[in-house]
Amino acid sequence: MQGFSVKIESYIREKQEGKGLEFCAASWLDSASKRAPQISVATHVLKYLHSDAKGTNIYVVLGSKPFDPLSRYVSTDTLLKAREDVVGNAAAMDIAGLLHLEVNGVTFLDLIAKDDTSLLAPFADSETRLLSWMKGFKSILSDPELSSHTLAKQIYFPTGEGKYHLLAPLYASSLSHVLYERVKEDRFGEKAKEAREHRKKEEYSDSVVVFYPDLAVQTFGGTKPQNISRLNSLRGGKSYLLRSAPPVWISIEKPPMKKNVFWKGYEWKAAPVLKEFKHFLLTVRDRDSNKDIRTEVQSYLDQLLDWLLLAAAEVQAMQPGWSKTSELPLHEQFWLDPHREDFKEIGCEAEWKEVVAAHFATWLIRKIEDKDLQFSNVNYEYFSDECLKVLKRIE
Repeated sequence: MQGFSVKIESYIREKQEGKGLEFCAASWLDSASKRAPQISVATHVLKYLHSDAKGTNIYVVLGSKPFDPLSRYVSTDTLLKAREDVVGNAAAMDIAGLLHLEVNGVTFLDLIAKDDTSLLAPFADSETRLLSWMKGFKSILSDPELSSHTLAKQIYFPTGEGKYHLLAPLYASSLSHVLYERVKEDRFGEKAKEAREHRKKEEYSDSVVVFYPDLAVQTFGGTKPQNISRLNSLRGGKSYLLRSAPPVWISIEKPPMKKNVFWKGYEWKAAPVLKEFKHFLLTVRDRDSNKDIRTEVQSYLDQLLDWLLLAAAEVQAMQPGWSKTSELPLHEQFWLDPHREDFKEIGCEAEWKEVVAAHFATWLIRKIEDKDLQFSNVNYEYFSDECLKVLKRIE
């Protein structure tokens, strides 16, 4: 356990020197093992349901059941590897970092659970001291008593005449953390940024650009996320929620015969993204442009253009020739009714993309501009150019 000895010593040294104390691993382990019962390891945490709830948190040993790749449900049990959470007295959370020290895929916590004393033996001057440390740290693995609380969510499930099981659902903190890290990596990771840059330049990339439509953020703990749990503190109190609504079937009834009917339909489809985009621009309007802001703007614009292509594709799938009797301007007829036979005679195929792109830029600015949000010709040209790139790419 030489690797663990080095990591443990480095961790303790950092904690003591941060408080201006002289390094002594044994004295810190004495204190930590005595404070250890004030916290516990968990995968399912009660305080996410109510910050004042007091009761049992559950620690599910991951990998205790065979992994089923065909499982229909995503749960903590389907995780191949997850971060255990730590709950309890915030003043004792300095111990949590020790539990997650890892060497070759094995953590401090794993060895404590197996009663492996070799990781702490180099710091102990007696067997009694070593066993005292082990006992203190092992108390983290379980609560002495199972209990619920009046502030917890509870379900009385009937099992017979006048008989019930009391169910107390707990928040799957470890599962939430895995989801948070996955979404964060897909949105802001270096590979994700590189993939989006290739997509913007219309270059090939092995990486996949991942979008999470209608992603929601749930917060826990307010200004003190550490009071909920350690993982909640690492996330800044934030957890992601994926859209779980059933798909909505939209029937294509009639082609957009009237002027602006298509754009009104598109606006309805893109309304949530449009609202979020405007809100984001308002929050950064007083800040200088930087890479993160530009990346976020590009992400919103990509989503709006995706909705535009989807709305157009629904109309383009209709029977060719419908636009002959419509009130649509010629450039929109070329775009939305591309298989009309007489277009070869009419010509102007080369110009319609530029006109549609210009219309999109004008439409977008009109929808998000107000007294607190003004746009320049540079913004107009940027929106128009991005739309034109997309239209040319789908030829």
